[in-house]
Amino acid sequence: MQGDHGQLHFTFVNGARLPLFYAKCRIALDGAVEIGEEDAENGTKFTADFSLGPLEKITMTMPMIAKKRGIAKIRTLEVTIKDPFNLISANLFFNQLVKKEVIVHPRPLAIRGLTNMMLAVEGKLPMAGSIYNDHTALMGTRNYSFNDPFRYIHWKASARTGQLQTKLFEKVIGMTWTIILLIEPNYNYMAKEDLERQLSIAAFMIQFAENRGMTYNVFVNIKIKGSGETVSIPVDSGIQQLIKAWDLLAFINLGQIRTKVNLAMNEIDKAMIDKRVIMMFYMGNDHDKNHLFYRKWSKRGHVIYKVNSIEGSPVLAPLYGRGEAVAK
Repeated sequence: MQGDHGQLHFTFVNGARLPLFYAKCRIALDGAVEIGEEDAENGTKFTADFSLGPLEKITMTMPMIAKKRGIAKIRTLEVTIKDPFNLISANLFFNQLVKKEVIVHPRPLAIRGLTNMMLAVEGKLPMAGSIYNDHTALMGTRNYSFNDPFRYIHWKASARTGQLQTKLFEKVIGMTWTIILLIEPNYNYMAKEDLERQLSIAAFMIQFAENRGMTYNVFVNIKIKGSGETVSIPVDSGIQQLIKAWDLLAFINLGQIRTKVNLAMNEIDKAMIDKRVIMMFYMGNDHDKNHLFYRKWSKRGHVIYKVNSIEGSPVLAPLYGRGEAVAK
């Protein structure tokens, strides 16, 4: 995550029966991280001297600071070996891309209004005021009313109090969040600051959903080899789901191929089967061009929101339908 400290570890092995008296390694990374060493070159290059005995190995630790969201790959890994008299040297280059990378997630940016949403489907998330009950979670009892179901009578409590008592269950709802990030082809590098802000808000929404046990998925209209019109994370929950979703946010950059918004929306529309809360992030100029999809989703029972800004602070607002921002 941006601003966090971390480490990369590299192990070098001398498989020969002769010692290695002098060696120097050089490692260069992408600019998403900065090497946390005083002798680091330009912040992205790491050098270290070492020696190895026969059949010995050594592990080096490279401290780093995450400077910006993205994926930092190791672009250069070079080792120079010299003889004891510094007369002969050999350079070893690893030409293939090293399969080690550092993923810098966006730092979550809090948004108001997330706790005020409700979706009228049955589930297991606690929510006061819901019309659904979790019959496995007994919360207490109250005096029996003539229209209470007979099967909800708590006989032990009734015997103890001398009058009929009805079981009270925890109120619950079902909630699946779908986060959709649409980046118009004409959305350029001049808007990079806005992109980072939007991705930080999306990261907070994902974290919020995960902390409350909700299921969620993510769609982005970028093109990679083997994908359709979007790259997506299937509906799920759990720490691995959180990591996958945040990894996807870290992967997004403005140099990628972006599919046309209408083609991406057509593909996303096919996945909108069960009722869910939809969070729309639209990076472009014409949000209203998708109103036909919004109308269709609203008729299916989905609830659609977007991010507004009030006095510089992000706040959730209904996208399709009446009303102002959810949180004041």
